[in-house]
Amino acid sequence: MHAALQDWSGPLPLAWAIFPHHPFVASDRQTNRTPRPAEVRDGAPVALALLEALRDARAADRAGRRRDVRVVAVGRKAQGALALAGIDAVAVRHPAQGGAAQFTEQVRALQG
Repeated sequence: MHAALQDWSGPLPLAWAIFPHHPFVASDRQTNRTPRPAEVRDGAPVALALLEALRDARAADRAGRRRDVRVVAVGRKAQGALALAGIDAVAVRHPAQGGAAQFTEQVRALQG
């Protein structure tokens, strides 16, 4: 994430995990694992509430023009959870499991 945003100009995007906790292998809290489907479902309302708050806050700029919030899903799990809630989001590759280079490339392309 840091490498992808190091040359970002303008306001930084807000990143929020569809499951806003640290899923780990039960025997080792230092590990990281993919959230289970139930965890994604449980986390989705939090992400949706945050998105709604952002949309309300960005509803109009200083000139009174409507400003949309662009939603980018980091990974297919996030994209699927958002789609179930009726939110269309473009997906970028999740940086875990060897996807960091593609993720960085896709995130940098979003700014252009």
